[in-house]
Amino acid sequence: TLLAEAGPGTGKTLAYLIPALLFVQANGQPVVVSTSTHSLQEQLLTKDVPDALRALDLEGRIRVASLKGRGNYLCLRRLERALSRPELPAGEALFLSRLLVWLETTSSGDGGELNLLPPEEPLWNALTAQNDGEGEVCPYMKEGTCFLARARREAQAADLVVTNHALLLADAAHGSSILSHCHHLILDEAHHLDREATEQFGQRVSVLL
Repeated sequence: TLLAEAGPGTGKTLAYLIPALLFVQANGQPVVVSTSTHSLQEQLLTKDVPDALRALDLEGRIRVASLKGRGNYLCLRRLERALSRPELPAGEALFLSRLLVWLETTSSGDGGELNLLPPEEPLWNALTAQNDGEGEVCPYMKEGTCFLARARREAQAADLVVTNHALLLADAAHGSSILSHCHHLILDEAHHLDREATEQFGQRVSVLL
């Protein structure tokens, strides 16, 4: 176990990514990298990890996957139900039209690709896989097109999984069912971990007067 601290702009990301990728190559064991924010998670996936793979000449030889919480992925069944409603407010109809266009290009179903406007966020939240308890009978899951299920399958098959503290600790709180095969973990921005752990493992008690 190593705890390291360094100031901004000193190359911390590459300092852990390069040894992690070399470890994966040498040992064939997956590594999880967890960040505190989605923005840093995206930076790793779109810039830092590709840069490290190119520097080590490992492009195409290391499988990399992104994994976020349920509320980040579009639920195709909920979208289908929304589209089947006979009458829709103009704003919702416009948003659904935008989603249909996006579905032609997205491979992840991750709402982070959409750059949602504030009025669109509640519409998006109603269409995500968050708290969806019917996964076992979902036809999209059965046919392999469910975005959430696909992201989890890719994470379980990857050599390097980039996730965030919220998903990491939510998975731990539910018995580590998704990332249990990974025994090597890097926590970027680990100083935020205690706050998220309190959120995932804590309980709130209120008094009604």
